[in-house]
Amino acid sequence: MRITKQERLAVWAGLVLLSIGCTYASDGHADQSEEAEGRALKGSYGFSLTQSCVRTPFQTPPVAGFDPVTHALLTDGEVINSAGLGVLRFLRDGKVVVEEGFLTELATAAVSAGQTPVSAGTKFVCTGSHAQSAGGKMALTLSCTVVGTPPGQTVTLNPLNFEGFVGQDRQSVNLTSAQNEVHTVTISVGGTVVKQRERICLQSMKLDKLQ
Repeated sequence: MRITKQERLAVWAGLVLLSIGCTYASDGHADQSEEAEGRALKGSYGFSLTQSCVRTPFQTPPVAGFDPVTHALLTDGEVINSAGLGVLRFLRDGKVVVEEGFLTELATAAVSAGQTPVSAGTKFVCTGSHAQSAGGKMALTLSCTVVGTPPGQTVTLNPLNFEGFVGQDRQSVNLTSAQNEVHTVTISVGGTVVKQRERICLQSMKLDKLQ
């Protein structure tokens, strides 16, 4: 069966339209992906947190738990593993807050009869900031405060720096803290620092969009 000239023209026109449509869809998807990647996150994300830390005893300041250059221990330390959860809210201008934070510690050395290896748990809140860059990368910095301390006493922990990636659908974020970074735990009474300790941790934080 021979194909008429009109039929050939119709087929050719259809292929051209199909090609244009595919190109438009592809470009539109790419533009949407790039646009989404460039937008700042907003809203609340529930998170789970795991930590494995080496920490030093509390000392009268100035604290000297790790060598500031080599990060070698300057005093005997202990290993603590932790698990926690909470809600992290992304605000405007790159600001973030952590609400309803709760962390439980497991002391790996407390395994003798009569010892209590798992803590009762600590409530905490945090403030900080985040920044996004190409490839879905994110950097997050937090400074945290313990909730429920005795009147006049404040316990703070900082800095906590994380880095990782935002999921393509922006419904999930995976962050880690794998740098050899020293954190300082500070106890203040009436605004005066009375005790400090240092720690170095490997941490992982997984966030899922709530609203």
